[in-house]
Amino acid sequence: MAGTAWGGALRFLPAMMVLPVWLTIALRENILLDSFRTYYPLSVAMIFGSMIAGSTPLGGGVVAFPISVLLIGFSPSQGRDFSLMIQSIGMTSASFLIVVNKPDLLVKYGELLAKT
Repeated sequence: MAGTAWGGALRFLPAMMVLPVWLTIALRENILLDSFRTYYPLSVAMIFGSMIAGSTPLGGGVVAFPISVLLIGFSPSQGRDFSLMIQSIGMTSASFLIVVNKPDLLVKYGELLAKT
């Protein structure tokens, strides 16, 4: 299914569902530019955080927590929650992409996953 046109579009389904809603709210409430001006260091840091998360067993939250607490000024509990959110979204996105692009892995390892 991943080779068909629908399978190619399916991998972008989460983004196609979330991005229009997020953009509508951000533009309607006029918070897009203000938020970016306030939190741009976090955006830059998370570019590097995604590289670290993708190339090591560490998650992006390893970068997100210290940047959000020390540089942005979040409280430690807010930094922890943000870090957990970043890792959860990243891991869920990766799982969705694997299920869509590599369904044969589910057949091959599905029984092992069911036992855990």
